Amino acid sequence: MNSLQLDLSIGVALHLQAVLKEGARYVVVPGQLPTGCIPIVLTLYASPNKRHYDRRTGCLRKYNALARYHNGVLFEALYRLRIKYPAAKIVYADYYAPLIDFLKKPKKFGFSASSKLRVCCGAGGPYNYNMTAACGFPGATACANPAAH
Repeated sequence: MNSLQLDLSIGVALHLQAVLKEGARYVVVPGQLPTGCIPIVLTLYASPNKRHYDRRTGCLRKYNALARYHNGVLFEALYRLRIKYPAAKIVYADYYAPLIDFLKKPKKFGFSASSKLRVCCGAGGPYNYNMTAACGFPGATACANPAAH
């Protein structure tokens, strides 16, 4: 984990503590998405080495490892805050596991395996992502069936 990711995890906990000190009683804290699966990350950090990708999801391994580590540090911080503020209800929202489950079994959720990492509105490339032709910009097109992406 790099220091920025650790600072982010600790920063979230510190800000949450400030909110709890002000009297918040119900708080939902979202975890990090599997960033190695996001089309911009897949495009910007593409690798010719197939071992850099998870064979079941197509995601970049090291970026997902970083997200998992962040989520672990965050989860531990939330555990400590629950002890410190027992009257508060602090909920961790796991975005990582459901998205990985979706990517491993897209047909279970009504999607085709070929569309799982592609954005619907974009401009070419393996993930249909192009920074200079993002959705709404000249050169970008929308997919024929948005419900499939």
